[in-house]
Amino acid sequence: MTGAVVTVQGAATLPPAEFGRLSAALAIYYFMLTAIRALVSEVYLVRFAGAPDRVPPGVARWAQVTTVRLSLVAAAVVLAAAAAAPLSTSSRLTLTALAAALPLLLWQQVRRSVLLAAARPARSAASSGLVLVGQVVGGLALQATVGVSAPGLLFCWAAAGALAIRYMPVTERPAPVAGAVADRRQPRDGSLRWLAEGRAFWPRFLCQDMAQGGASQVALLVVAGISGTVVVAGLRAALLLLAPLLVLQQAAGYIALAEATRLHPAHRLRFILVAQAGAVLAAAVWLVLLDLLPRTALELVAGDNLAGGMSALPGMAVFIIASLLLSAPAAVLRSSGHVQAGMTLGLALMPALIGIPALVAGRGGSVGEVAAGFGVFGLLAVVVWIPACVSVLRTRRGEPGAGPRPPGLAEPASAAGE
Repeated sequence: MTGAVVTVQGAATLPPAEFGRLSAALAIYYFMLTAIRALVSEVYLVRFAGAPDRVPPGVARWAQVTTVRLSLVAAAVVLAAAAAAPLSTSSRLTLTALAAALPLLLWQQVRRSVLLAAARPARSAASSGLVLVGQVVGGLALQATVGVSAPGLLFCWAAAGALAIRYMPVTERPAPVAGAVADRRQPRDGSLRWLAEGRAFWPRFLCQDMAQGGASQVALLVVAGISGTVVVAGLRAALLLLAPLLVLQQAAGYIALAEATRLHPAHRLRFILVAQAGAVLAAAVWLVLLDLLPRTALELVAGDNLAGGMSALPGMAVFIIASLLLSAPAAVLRSSGHVQAGMTLGLALMPALIGIPALVAGRGGSVGEVAAGFGVFGLLAVVVWIPACVSVLRTRRGEPGAGPRPPGLAEPASAAGE
């Protein structure tokens, strides 16, 4: 919802070209979010969601430190691109604001994963609620004073993330695991230790996530480079109209992974079917409601970007529904230790995800035609992914319910004095 609010604030107040620049910045943010989820958030959930009371001391802290350090590297890359690329002044300002926002936004996101793994969904929701309130208040303040701009919205989002970090504690220091002794021979850098002990997971998670969520953001950036920001504004406006389904998609990735970790092997296929049935029902209900809403109500949300959004709506709806249908299979494959299968499928489909919309854009396609390219890929992914997932789970049903878990991180050397 927090990402949707930023999009609403931009679509309702910015002209298509400026909203397109904000949309490109959001694509970069979601690309980095995908990477951080694979490197930190999802690894944390897989390793510790099944036993939140057995998390070794210091692990939650180093997961956050790792996130901040990686996000600072990403921010430096964005700043370098803003300085070196032949961009307009408005685009440079937008990228600069994004670079400032990335560390705070990604830090707040990984804290939510820590709370979910600790079986504290209410506190996780409250953390996002603080971000939401901060965004809304900040956007209204911009509108009443200097005016809404893409950089201003990104700065408000970052400030709201800082608010959640400051006032929503993640977790109390857990009691030491019985018999656990800190290994002083390990490196003092907990970030390196986090990546080293999660190497059974994150390399394959990263490949699979980049092949799916990350590649879709790359496709948007490629389209922006070929067709311009106005086309991307239409695609992002369509995603705004589908915001409830996007919220469900993002939540499903976290929740399905946490719940699939606890599943008995015999219940995996049923879990997938129930999750997919719920996704189809939710999508059908929202699309019907969207069709019944008066155009004036939609104009309040999308402003001058509504026409482009409506043109792109059919193709992007198919794309998002397909992504929803794949959330549960991907989570079950990961939690059951079959990460290689999901990674292989994602990498095999990645060229099509980037290539089909880019090919349409290169031929001078309209926003509706480019969106149809995304929809074609969604159908292709469903046809390939789901049968392959069912086949893997049926042939390996006798295996343990969870993949191999590396040992918990030893207590960081600095934790002894805390």
